[in-house]
Amino acid sequence: MRALIAFFLLSYTATFPPLPVPSDDWQVWQDHAPIQDQEWLPLCRVLWRLGQRSPEVLDQISRAAPAPTTWHEHPTEMRGQWCAFSGQVISSKTIPLVAEAQGSFPFTEIHRLVVRPVDQGPPAIVYCRSVSRAWKRMEASEIPFNEPCRVVGIFLKTLTEPDSDSQPLVAAGHVSWYPRQGNFAAKVPPSWVELAQLGIDMSLWDQVRQQKPLVAEDRECFYQLLSAAGAAEFLTSTGPTARLDIPAVLQDPIRHQGTPYEVRGTARRVVRVEVESAELRQRFGVDHYFEVDMFVPLDPPVRLLQQPQGSSSAEPGTGQLFSTFPVTCCVRKWPAHLPIGDKVTQEVRVVGCFFKVWTYASEFMSRADESSGAGGNARSGPSARRQPSPLLIAHRADPVAPQTPAYPPLGWGIGGAFVMVCGVLLWWHRREGAAKRSARHASGHRPPADLELD
Repeated sequence: MRALIAFFLLSYTATFPPLPVPSDDWQVWQDHAPIQDQEWLPLCRVLWRLGQRSPEVLDQISRAAPAPTTWHEHPTEMRGQWCAFSGQVISSKTIPLVAEAQGSFPFTEIHRLVVRPVDQGPPAIVYCRSVSRAWKRMEASEIPFNEPCRVVGIFLKTLTEPDSDSQPLVAAGHVSWYPRQGNFAAKVPPSWVELAQLGIDMSLWDQVRQQKPLVAEDRECFYQLLSAAGAAEFLTSTGPTARLDIPAVLQDPIRHQGTPYEVRGTARRVVRVEVESAELRQRFGVDHYFEVDMFVPLDPPVRLLQQPQGSSSAEPGTGQLFSTFPVTCCVRKWPAHLPIGDKVTQEVRVVGCFFKVWTYASEFMSRADESSGAGGNARSGPSARRQPSPLLIAHRADPVAPQTPAYPPLGWGIGGAFVMVCGVLLWWHRREGAAKRSARHASGHRPPADLELD
């Protein structure tokens, strides 16, 4: 019967690629015991290899791999097999690497999680390379954990610690996080709860690279948001939406990640972007989106400091007064009757989720570099400055009608009165001028007073 159960479970995992770790690493594990000294280094090697698995592979495994509900009962047959399960993290502890592992891996610490699975079974002990910054704040502040999660990883052994029952020990390639409530102390905004309900992994915010171009680390979070933005109810339950505070976002973009904002401005460029990757189209159901480059008015104008790419924060920047600022919105829908291209002038309104401050090459920054290098020190290459711009992800862009005066009859009345006063003044000026000319003409033909007549 034991062999039959093992064969049944292995039939689910045999199609998943094994980890390229030394075969001896699978022989050192001692079941029904705490972690032994000789097991720490193999654990780090497994975590290192798990970090090399792409999000696409981990997503496939997450959808198909079984949960290790009863694996602790037959650990030898299941060791090294992929598993996936949902649960709640009830504790998190940061552990520095053991001395023999320090300097050998691209990480300096690992994290021990206790995860209570949603189905039947004992809590699992999960080790992973990284956790959300919010979890670290919760750990440091001793805030109780009760965080919904999804674990994808490798079963290692049956762990038995003092005063506890046998538990599965899993090395995780990724632990997704779906919070159910905001947490001010951990800096978890309420908007993250709605995003998590749409299936977006909130731990991905730590991978987004701020003040950089769009990079590979941004991709998973970007497409999860873009996929969720396909629904008309995207960001509709968060209540009134604040206007995007551009200076605040530029100064501290991490604080505003995942926050919904309203943007009103003039779209100057609209491009339909085709998703070329068949894998991305299949996973996220997104075959295209629209990139809307717009200029948003700043009232009052704001003086912003700009620094060269890669410069330190201590290096002085150049200040310039801006009355408008560029904002990029990636939207799933663009009205069919509105123009598309590089020469667009359309007032639009967008309600979207702030993603990041990204940077890109622009003519404006190139001219600024040329003008600053008038003496022969123009910046180019890596030192050239790039244009920063807030990037939002939204369901759609809505056209905005041109604004009309709040009280047009009053405006017309004031204008008419002004014209009438100007007409009266002009008439009076001409009348006075004619009278003066007549007087001068009469005095010019009067005979001298001492003229004698014979």
